Amino acid sequence: MRRSRWLGHSLLELLLAMALMALVLSIAVPRYSMHLTQLRRLEAKSALIKLSSAMETYYLEHNSYSGVNLSVLKMPEYIARNSYRLVIANNRGRYYQLQAIPQNTQITKDPYCGILSLNSLGARAISGSAGVLDCW
Repeated sequence: MRRSRWLGHSLLELLLAMALMALVLSIAVPRYSMHLTQLRRLEAKSALIKLSSAMETYYLEHNSYSGVNLSVLKMPEYIARNSYRLVIANNRGRYYQLQAIPQNTQITKDPYCGILSLNSLGARAISGSAGVLDCW
């Protein structure tokens, strides 16, 4: 019976494997982080649309937007794993403006979009330097 002298991997093979892993991770981690940022922004947009729908239902029942707040509408203040804070910025009479304000790391990871806004006319806006269509 022949016995093999090959008992393991050489140092060069291990270094090549580690270099390949480092290369893959250097590409994958930033893309995954960007994906999470976009996912949280998508959750914020969805919550704004849902809040807008709740505002319209409130208007149908009370013929005004005044006096409404998140607790009356049974909406959470913080959404997307505390990455955004929902705010009813202006709710006077027949007009409202809703905002999703970035919190925590979302502020630094998504500076180009900033605050997402939606008003009673359906107009969408952002506070960042990117285009509205890029963020909405």
